[in-house]
Amino acid sequence: MALFYGLSTEPAPLAAESAYHALIEISGKLLHEIQDFIFRYGLSQARFRTLLLVNRAGKEGCKPSYIAEKMMVERASVTELLGSLERDGLITRRRGEGDRRSVTVAVTPAGSRLVRRMLPERVKYLLELMAPLSERECIELVRLLDKLGRNGKDGRDI
Repeated sequence: MALFYGLSTEPAPLAAESAYHALIEISGKLLHEIQDFIFRYGLSQARFRTLLLVNRAGKEGCKPSYIAEKMMVERASVTELLGSLERDGLITRRRGEGDRRSVTVAVTPAGSRLVRRMLPERVKYLLELMAPLSERECIELVRLLDKLGRNGKDGRDI
């Protein structure tokens, strides 16, 4: 029986523990790398993800609740992100005509230009980060991470 953090464990969970720590370590490193890239454009990771979601919604725009769901954050966090992106002229918020509480978010021409400028460089950057893995290994990694992501408490996705 092995000891981990002073607790007894069976030998079998040690592989899971090692995999977990490797995943946390590499995800932190990758996140740091991509944040450095995004910061060069004056954005945080959260602001960039928000801008991408709004940009993908096209001219019709999207609801803040959609953004919150996709980013897995509270609606209040999205409201703050949208406010900062709106102040920078990258998105607009339109109130509903029939229901003033209803808000639709759309990308501005400046926001769309920024995304178009960033995406080719981002793709190149991500390919460089993932270069140690073959295409087959990338596909397998996505499969394994998807499998892991479906293992949340109470059957919910992580």
